[in-house]
Amino acid sequence: MNKLTIALMLAAGGATLAGCATTDETPATRMASLSYVPTYDFEMDTLDEVPTGFTISGPVAVSAEQARSGNQSVKFTRINDEENVRVRHQFGALPAGVLKLSLYVPSDVQVDTFITLFQDSYRADPDRIIDVILRPNGEIRNRQPGGPTVVGKYQKGSWNDIEIDWQSLPSNNTYRLKVNGSSIGQLPAERSGMVPARLDIKYGSGNSPTGSASVYLDAVSIH
Repeated sequence: MNKLTIALMLAAGGATLAGCATTDETPATRMASLSYVPTYDFEMDTLDEVPTGFTISGPVAVSAEQARSGNQSVKFTRINDEENVRVRHQFGALPAGVLKLSLYVPSDVQVDTFITLFQDSYRADPDRIIDVILRPNGEIRNRQPGGPTVVGKYQKGSWNDIEIDWQSLPSNNTYRLKVNGSSIGQLPAERSGMVPARLDIKYGSGNSPTGSASVYLDAVSIH
C-alpha cells in the first residue's frame, strides 16, 4: 500500500467522522438531557406489544417511531369510535411521591390527553385524586374541586417532560406540577384525604374523534 492510498483512506475516514459529528440528536444525547433515570424506558420491550408493567385498552403498543430517551416509546392511536385508548399501572400506595414522564403530543392533535392518579380503583368517583389534562389547543388544565381549570401551557409537536410531585398532599391536599423544567404551580387535588396508588394515561375518551395523529409516552418514573 503506497503513501497516496493511505492518505486517501485517512481523508475518507475523516470525512465520515466529520459527517457523524453533524448528525441530528442521538439516543445518547436525548438520554443525557433527562434529569433522572426512568423506571420504564421501554427499550427492552418487544415492538408492537404491550409495554412491560402496564395494562392497555385500545390501540396501544411499543413503537420505534418516536423516543424521548433511547429508541422506543409507547404509541397511542385513536382508530375506533367509542373506544378508550389508555395505559394503566398499579404502583402501590404512596402517601407522598413523585411521578415523572414524557409525552409527545402531535401538533395536529384533536383530543385531550389525561394523566390521572387514583387510589383504590380506576373509577372517577370516588377514587380520582389528581387529573392533569393536556388540551388540543395547548392548554393544561387541573381538575380541582370546582372543576377543570386552566393552569398553563405545553408544547404541541414536541416532547413534554411532566413532573407531578405530591409530597405535600397529606398536609394540605396540593401537588406541584412542572412541565419542561418550569413550575406550573402548587395545585389543589380533586379529592382530599386520599393516597395515590394507580396511574392512568388516556388519549381521548370513548366519544372523542378518531384520527391518524398519535401520542407517545416515554421515560416513566414513580417513586
